[in-house]
Amino acid sequence: MTRTSSPQNPAEQMNNQQNPELSSLETSGGSDRLVSVHRRKRTMDEHRDSDSAPPSPTRFRRTRSLVPVGYKTEIKELAKLAGPVMIAQLMSFAVSFVSTVFCGHLGRTELAGVSLAIAVSNVTGVSIGVGLASACDTLISQTYGSGNLKKVGVILQRAVLILLLACFPCWAILINTKSILLAVRQEPEVASLAQLYVKIFMPALPAAFMFSLLSRYLQNQGIIWPQVITGFLVNLLNALINYLLLFVLKMGVAGSALANTLSQFSMVGILYVYIVCRGLHKATWAGWSKECLQDWGSYIRLAIPSMVMMCVEWWTYEIGGFLAGLVSEVELGAQSIVFELANVAVMFPLGFSVAGNVRVGNALGAGDTEQGKLSAKLTVFCAVLVSVGMASLIGGLKDHISYVFTNDETVDRPLYLYVSAMHFLDFLYGLEPEDAEIYSCPPDTAQLEDTDTLPVVVKDQLDFRNLVLRRGLALAVMLFILAVGIILNLLITNLVT
Repeated sequence: MTRTSSPQNPAEQMNNQQNPELSSLETSGGSDRLVSVHRRKRTMDEHRDSDSAPPSPTRFRRTRSLVPVGYKTEIKELAKLAGPVMIAQLMSFAVSFVSTVFCGHLGRTELAGVSLAIAVSNVTGVSIGVGLASACDTLISQTYGSGNLKKVGVILQRAVLILLLACFPCWAILINTKSILLAVRQEPEVASLAQLYVKIFMPALPAAFMFSLLSRYLQNQGIIWPQVITGFLVNLLNALINYLLLFVLKMGVAGSALANTLSQFSMVGILYVYIVCRGLHKATWAGWSKECLQDWGSYIRLAIPSMVMMCVEWWTYEIGGFLAGLVSEVELGAQSIVFELANVAVMFPLGFSVAGNVRVGNALGAGDTEQGKLSAKLTVFCAVLVSVGMASLIGGLKDHISYVFTNDETVDRPLYLYVSAMHFLDFLYGLEPEDAEIYSCPPDTAQLEDTDTLPVVVKDQLDFRNLVLRRGLALAVMLFILAVGIILNLLITNLVT
């Protein structure tokens, strides 16, 4: 008796058509082999599904843990501050930069003389004021972040008085520029031109100090654009004055120095008028107060280390100019160009450094230490990234940079070697500036729990009599130092002649 198979339904027929191996096994009665094929098919399907599925979140858990939470927002905030800061720093630096460019086209000796004059002014003048003003980066940013706004104005008043007193010893050194340059064996003609430039520039030193203070007063409140606008207007004025005095009136180096002096006064004057007209001071300024004469120690304890740190770095570059001057005017001209380029390149990571200092200081003043840490880490990252870009740009343009400053081909040859080394050092600078700003902040977070314990607090109030005696004594000492400098200059001049 033959056994007939039951008819298959449509689903079974489709399954057999798609899987002929299963169909043959069913007809042959190989149940064990059928189970094995089912398992193999299920395994293949699982592998196919796993390959097409999106990556598991656990794969990137370790990578994500390295990325700070909220980094995108913080980078945007840093960029909003850093961009205008870069432009403002470049505008401020461009005043002396333009002087170097104009004098470079007067001749090799003029370029060397102006380069040495600017170096001496920076070493014994501008760097001192900028370093002392750096204390405001800590005091104003944290005080503003804590909400104690009127205290910001008192800190500014205190800084103004201290920096004005600092002008006197700076003048005592600047007035002896020629003697100092001759003592380090610079060319007499170059030293004479440098002395002429410095003497004309000396009255502008307080203006340079005050502009640095006002810039920090604004930027530590997150206000940057007034410095940009001021710098743009002053640079237009500076270029026009340089052209008129050097090429129309033929005043030479003296005309360049006069243009620089007028530009410094214009910078602080325009910025001051802008602040007053726009009312940017109203929230933090309650008028001059006797409190600004109190507690100078807290400011000086921050200002002196900041000044030393900045001066050592600044002087390292400037000493290179003095050493180059011992070789020849050609080497000095090339070194001065490299120094100007280095200053321009540094402005870009410095913008993020200043922005990071503002963000960190405001966060610490408000007691938000986690936000301060995040700002510090991202600032270092951004500064390094920008430094790499600037180093690459300078390295690519090293064959053509010298023609911006001079047409002298003898200066072009040593400049090529200097720039080749400088574009690598610019990358390393990106690792440095933010560390300096962070370390200037007080590390004790317990101070942040109460705004009254910030370092700007007046601890020991002096009575009026002692206050007048101490501040009067400070003024007398500064005047005495200036008098000594003038007497030395007269004695040396009489001995030489």
